Amino acid sequence: MTTAIKRTTRVPVLDSVRKERGELAEGLGKAKSSRESRDILTRISVLDNLLLPGHDAIFVPGLDLSVAGLRVRKNSSRTRMSVSGLIRNTGGRRIKQLFRVVIGVSYAPPSGQPVSREVIVTVPASTTIERGETYETEPFPNIELFYKPNGVSIRYTLELLVDLNNLIHEIREGQDNYLSLPYVTSIAR
Repeated sequence: MTTAIKRTTRVPVLDSVRKERGELAEGLGKAKSSRESRDILTRISVLDNLLLPGHDAIFVPGLDLSVAGLRVRKNSSRTRMSVSGLIRNTGGRRIKQLFRVVIGVSYAPPSGQPVSREVIVTVPASTTIERGETYETEPFPNIELFYKPNGVSIRYTLELLVDLNNLIHEIREGQDNYLSLPYVTSIAR
């Protein structure tokens, strides 16, 4: 015969830990900077270690940004292009804090001298990226498109790096924050 043990007494220390953790979790949404968010998450993690399984620990979903792709737009004469980054919020809650994205372009024009350019795009704290939403960055504009004679294409390498300065404390740091894609100019203009 198995008897279930019912816990009828409360442990005051655990109650105060639960209360403090709840207050921190509420304050997390009101954090004014990434540093403040990181400090709160660190404190919550310490408190979580005090709460044993089965003691009603509250789960605070983590943040996570990932690269969803790159969007290329050519001008009407097909002599220039712009590239913007597509960033997806794959975390458990919305993101509303400043972070930076790098968009890079490398190619070798007909002159043969390799060219690498990059732009840092700042996503302001006033931007909210909801859970599961994809956000398009400001474009890296005015990238010259080259075409070689005799129908030979030129290969471009497009790159995107999300959260350049690691301002967002993510649950999967750096695993899905970088993308490099080849882009080849079409033969016919």
